[in-house]
Amino acid sequence: MNTLLWRVAGKGAWLPGQDPRDPEQSPAGKAPIYLRITLAGRANLATGVWATEAEWNVDAHELRGKSDAVKLDNAGLKDWVNRANSAYLTQKALNDSPDTPPELKRPLTAQTIKLLLSPKLSSRLELLDLYRAFIAQQEKPELRMAAKTLQGYRARLGKLETYLLYLRRPKLLATEVTLPWVRKYEEWCVNSLKHDPSTARKHVNTLQQVMSHGAHEGHYPASPITDYDFQYCKEPADPDFLPEADVAKLQQAELATRTLNEVVDAWLFCCYSGLSYIEYYRFDPAEHLHTDLQGRRWLRIVRQKKRWYYNEPVSIPLYAFPELLALLERNKYQLRKFSNKYFNETLKQVSAILELSKPLTVGLARHTASHRMRNVHGLPDETVADICGHSVKMMNRHYSRKREESIALAVEKLAPPAKSIEEQYQEALANAERLREQLKQTGIVASKPLISPDALPPMPDHNGVVHRFTGPAPNQEFTLAKQPALKATGTTPTA
Repeated sequence: MNTLLWRVAGKGAWLPGQDPRDPEQSPAGKAPIYLRITLAGRANLATGVWATEAEWNVDAHELRGKSDAVKLDNAGLKDWVNRANSAYLTQKALNDSPDTPPELKRPLTAQTIKLLLSPKLSSRLELLDLYRAFIAQQEKPELRMAAKTLQGYRARLGKLETYLLYLRRPKLLATEVTLPWVRKYEEWCVNSLKHDPSTARKHVNTLQQVMSHGAHEGHYPASPITDYDFQYCKEPADPDFLPEADVAKLQQAELATRTLNEVVDAWLFCCYSGLSYIEYYRFDPAEHLHTDLQGRRWLRIVRQKKRWYYNEPVSIPLYAFPELLALLERNKYQLRKFSNKYFNETLKQVSAILELSKPLTVGLARHTASHRMRNVHGLPDETVADICGHSVKMMNRHYSRKREESIALAVEKLAPPAKSIEEQYQEALANAERLREQLKQTGIVASKPLISPDALPPMPDHNGVVHRFTGPAPNQEFTLAKQPALKATGTTPTA
């Protein structure tokens, strides 16, 4: 990177405060001193220092004179050069570090250094205005953001407005948001609003998105709260699920009305498939049921959370879940649709009628599905995550745990370790002695050992070492001697 201080004599030789568009204001003979940065292009930055042609030393790139005012201006010009070099080295170190967040990495150009040195006028942007601009960005039709997500953004904006009024600073600038400020904001959400830690985390996470949006728009170099460390952590709860005995009650239930039975079938559909309420409501057999070339039946549907930006469906093998296939066939592949409110209210009635250990909810069905696939059907974690449409990490955190029964079942399926050559040899000796004793009991006496050391061929092990069994005489224990591995010539080593 190259830097140069130069006097722009041909452009706007007017004193500060003069309007060059006003013909009555004539040039006063002074021109601004600019800092030119050359790095993958050029960028000019006004230093705020003005000088006439006689006052500027072209060769030394500084003002002439020894007065205190001249020394102060020259020190300011040198400070601009030092700041430019420091900004370049700092940004280069951030780009080269693998631990730097993506939002802090910027291309090394003259415009980047200029932005780091001279915050734009938009750095005076108020935090609430930036928040509203972020929401307006998310509301663009091409982003296809869910209505519930946008509603959450607007609700958190209202809470932030309340907090700024509490601080008596409704005009707080976005550049005044720092890590200590966010820490106090999180404390206020927990202590004053009585939010649980996860809800307070949502408020801070959205604020982090807003600040990152401001950095991307060029209002300031980088977001200062990207690496914020949350103070309040909610203890992870053990994911809830309906016990298998209660699932069996629902499978065998014959309730008084047809509507109650249809609600039970709708809940079991979510329990068998792992789909959420909105996917159950969108389920259309003509669109979502498919048969592959091998004649296997599949249920393919795009998760609601991903349908706008990731149009890849989850695939549920109906042939592997006979309970799900039987339920669909019993209802002729047409499930009655219920509103969310009516569905949950009726499920509470079913829980009371059947005296289940837990009240039924739509969310409990999805949790139970993940639990049954892992611990009842014994499917691998990756397969369960693919069927349910989430990551293994998210499944372990929110949906199900690997239970001891399934761990024990998986361990029992492991094949026993292969026996070594020495163990195989000792087993052969024991079998031979057992056979000799049986022959003696029948009156038949063997004239020679049943296993002769010379009759056993060399046996290489997994390390390539060739073993040959040798023994000094019959009826004595054989010893195991190790010999070098055979060469490519195919010769057999002697005992």
